[in-house]
Amino acid sequence: MPRTLRPVAARLLVVLLAALPMAACATRGTDFDVDRVPMIQQGVTTQEDIRRWFGEPNTVRSRGSGISAWTYTYQETETHDTETLVRIGEFIASLFGQRVVTPPLGVAYEQETEHELLVFFDREGVVSEYEYTRRHMPSRRVR
Repeated sequence: MPRTLRPVAARLLVVLLAALPMAACATRGTDFDVDRVPMIQQGVTTQEDIRRWFGEPNTVRSRGSGISAWTYTYQETETHDTETLVRIGEFIASLFGQRVVTPPLGVAYEQETEHELLVFFDREGVVSEYEYTRRHMPSRRVR
């Protein structure tokens, strides 16, 4: 590689490496193993089984009749932002003495996934009913 291109290539490499974390991720709740949900059997699975498979619940509700409900929730949000790509484009253009006109707004795309497991137990601590839901909620913001 000619000596004049080495500094340009080095700067380009730094920019590309800095661009790797363009996606951000945030979580809420406690992650649980959704692959174990099909193992739950009404009338068979106990509170001890559920605790061993999924850990401590996020919430526990009890009724006076001895019936209880455990809830496990986990939410993950992944964000992709175009602003970082605009900055990279401006930098690369500047390496070649060019100027880039960029739009005055940016777009952020979010993908939110929520997992919820609700387990009801009878007086003996055996599963009487359960419900698992997974929701995908994509969104787009313009700034």
